[in-house]
Amino acid sequence: MKRKYEILEHTADLKIKAYGKNLPQLFSRLLQGMFESISETETRKAFSKKNKSMIERRINIRSSDQESLLVDFLSEALYLSDLNNEVYFEADFDKFEEKELSGIIKGIKIKRFKEEIKAVTYHGLEIKKTNDYWEATVLFDI
Repeated sequence: MKRKYEILEHTADLKIKAYGKNLPQLFSRLLQGMFESISETETRKAFSKKNKSMIERRINIRSSDQESLLVDFLSEALYLSDLNNEVYFEADFDKFEEKELSGIIKGIKIKRFKEEIKAVTYHGLEIKKTNDYWEATVLFDI
């Protein structure tokens, strides 16, 4: 398996390709990539220290298909981030099915974002299994 994820150049948009040994790990890595791309480096370091101010938010998503589940998951995290001035770098799922997931996303409060993501898009969205790992590419409107 390659790296956890890659941030790919794209004009006026942000494109992320992530990799995981299974779908829950893939979704979690896309979450991580999305928030690392819009937050300062110090923010990720603060989260890594597992400080007492870590925030956990419960999420429950039900969608029509796997691609929609991914977009809805990332969109919900983005909504919670905007609402609460938080960034999330981990997801622990207690339920993960083709069209439904639930679990906890973990993160920290921030003062400002480096960049703003307006929306998670379906444009060029791809989820596929390649050999022993899963990969997905997601385009974000910035």
